[in-house]
Amino acid sequence: MEPPERQHPEPPRVKELSPPNRTLMGPGPSDVHPRVLRAMSTPLVGHLDPSFVEIMDETQELLRYVFRTDNRWTIPISGTGSAAMEAAVGNLVEPGDTMLVPTNGYFGGRMAEMARRAGGSVVEVDAPWGEPLDPADVRAAFDEHQPDVFGFVHAETSTGVRQPDVSELTEIAHSHDSYVVADCVTSLGGVPLEGGRVERRRGVRRAPEVPLVPAGRVAAHPERPRDGQGALPRDARAVVVPRPLAA
Repeated sequence: MEPPERQHPEPPRVKELSPPNRTLMGPGPSDVHPRVLRAMSTPLVGHLDPSFVEIMDETQELLRYVFRTDNRWTIPISGTGSAAMEAAVGNLVEPGDTMLVPTNGYFGGRMAEMARRAGGSVVEVDAPWGEPLDPADVRAAFDEHQPDVFGFVHAETSTGVRQPDVSELTEIAHSHDSYVVADCVTSLGGVPLEGGRVERRRGVRRAPEVPLVPAGRVAAHPERPRDGQGALPRDARAVVVPRPLAA
């Protein structure tokens, strides 16, 4: 006996995609510049296509300009803000490492959670929500805990507060031979942050919503190679420095 003919459901009937034209006024996502929309409508090419390599080279050059650095390891990576932060923390924090994080906003707390998941021990430098970190408190926390990694948020999305004294904070970290993870999702391209000055010996993580581009891209700005020759030494832990960027 033949089985009854399988009944296939009708496919859903949907209209052609036509999102409303909104003015986005929040910290992200932000409105996309028409030039970026035009670039996103161009034909796709494969990642092995010679033209793709050329596009990547140009993109790296532009990112180095945005970061104000000559670090050739500055690269774009596809991913969300959370993916970028996890990449930075996951590449730096190993089991047994200590990470110092701020308590003055939501994304400092997210750094702490990711560091714990990576097997690290989390210590905190306190500041009220809506206020920046005090360098004196950061120095005291370093002297007490000697962390391997220090994370801070340059412009805290949850409160809108910008962290001043960035060079002072990074100098404290560098004097203790500590990596630096800087979350710049709502500041890069909007307020000055000199990548070459912040970077020095350790990794710095960034990622922008300011440049009027869609979410889902990552700007990566890892540490300068310690040998100064353009290649990471074999014993160096990789540093990935990404949250949303441009196509």
